[in-house]
Amino acid sequence: MRRFKSHVQVFALVLSACLLCWGVASAKGKPGGGGGGGGPSFEIIPLDDAGGAVHNGAAKDINNARQAVGYVDDASGPGRYAAYWSISELNGQIQSTLSLLAGDGAAYGINDVGEIAGTGDDASGNPVGLYWSSASALPVELPPLTGHDASNALAINDDGVICGRSGILGAGMQYSRAVAWRVNWVEGVPVVFGPVELPGPVDGSSAVDLTDNDGDGLAEVAGYYEAAQGGAVVWTVASLTDGSLVATGPTVLDGNGIATGINNSGIACGYNGQLAVLWDGVSTNTLQRPTKGKNAAPWTRAFDISDTGVIVGRGGPGTIDARAVVWPSADGAMMYLDSFLGSNSPLLGLESANAVNDSGEIVGTGWNGAYVAIPR
Repeated sequence: MRRFKSHVQVFALVLSACLLCWGVASAKGKPGGGGGGGGPSFEIIPLDDAGGAVHNGAAKDINNARQAVGYVDDASGPGRYAAYWSISELNGQIQSTLSLLAGDGAAYGINDVGEIAGTGDDASGNPVGLYWSSASALPVELPPLTGHDASNALAINDDGVICGRSGILGAGMQYSRAVAWRVNWVEGVPVVFGPVELPGPVDGSSAVDLTDNDGDGLAEVAGYYEAAQGGAVVWTVASLTDGSLVATGPTVLDGNGIATGINNSGIACGYNGQLAVLWDGVSTNTLQRPTKGKNAAPWTRAFDISDTGVIVGRGGPGTIDARAVVWPSADGAMMYLDSFLGSNSPLLGLESANAVNDSGEIVGTGWNGAYVAIPR
């Protein structure tokens, strides 16, 4: 990834009428069917739901400090909240603590410094990108482009560069523009530069993930255009010494693909048609999947890739009955994460694996709540 990700569920978040038209229990089991018996084992732990006060949780990103973000719904009525989980381990037991971020909405990315990017509502009730300097901070708005009235922030790198999209409510994805912002600190106060429109075809683009800045202040930003205009692409965004950003590109990775994540080696993940793929800027690698039996997966998606090369996503017969999956490496066998659920797990199933950190720890969406998967 770049600690953010991710991720295809984000693609379904259309800039339409409103933003929201959108545990100390553990269970460890042996790999069952589709578990990839020769690969790693995982302990699957539900994330804190405040004793049932919230439900329908989804964890969208995890950083290398075991901090996760996403969203939860109010169990007593309407309401969705941006969520932060602090994950820790004591005497071999994984536990997590939920905090609700200031402002309704959803958090999609967290960097290794603990800065968070997501989306909430502005004073007019329109979707607006948000930046939190920490889990306890008030959010700072990330405005849309001039002439637009909505924005989404989807990922943040360790250098305070954020990517996402800007659009017009009701106009649909085909009119959105990929954008980037930069958060600069001036006398202890976060000041936003941007948005900067990422160049390319006029409409229909989104930036979903990015690398950390290199030694020259350059970050690679992964995203996509509508297939007829370019598919999976990567832009380069330069952080200048005056606090501004300059964007160049894009480089087309795959005219028929969708890029959903990128790691600090510049390897992007995503999908082409029905299958999960990786792009290294030179070639395309289709990820392995089971093709026979009850665990056959003719449909796969890759949502995130760590700096250590672990890939996560979804796979199965199709979109409705797909399950959370992990590939331990680019040439590794696909593994269904729910094959590691024990019979006493409170999790009924694992819908999606959304993000992975450099320790191979995975967060995602379960049928009845957010979860973390710890390699053992």
